[in-house]
Amino acid sequence: MSDKVKKGYQARLEWVPVRDIDTREAAQRPYDPAHAADLAVHLDPDLLGYPFVCALEKNRSERFYAIDGQHRIGAVKIALGEEQQVECEVVRGIDLQRAAALFLGRNKTRPVKVIDKFLVGVTSKDADCVGINGIVRQAGLTVDRTAKATAVTCVATLRKLYHLQ
Repeated sequence: MSDKVKKGYQARLEWVPVRDIDTREAAQRPYDPAHAADLAVHLDPDLLGYPFVCALEKNRSERFYAIDGQHRIGAVKIALGEEQQVECEVVRGIDLQRAAALFLGRNKTRPVKVIDKFLVGVTSKDADCVGINGIVRQAGLTVDRTAKATAVTCVATLRKLYHLQ
């Protein structure tokens, strides 16, 4: 293994009770209880992924802090209770400064484009996407990523219009 991969720390998947996971705003964005509550309403454990937490020493004992996934963890607490365990990617051997750097590094990803979310939504049989796509096809058009004479690319507008019905 290259020295450039996870140098100086260990990370592995572990089941952690959500009651044992805190957040440190110095190492990531502020916790938004309303966002966690919204996620809890629609919680699907299959979509949870692996929250990324670091294990830090506090008062001679180990404590877990969410680096990425604090709102998903909050949603689990709300929907399933404090005793629920979540499979997390746990990293040991780092300090708060490195945890903050990992948060920044992991949140550099490009957001999924609206058009891509829509097209994948059609494939996953999302009711709104399928309904909109049906209307577009009935008009003899297609939803597409590129502008063409018979293509529609403005899916955000289509969604707004669809919900005005």
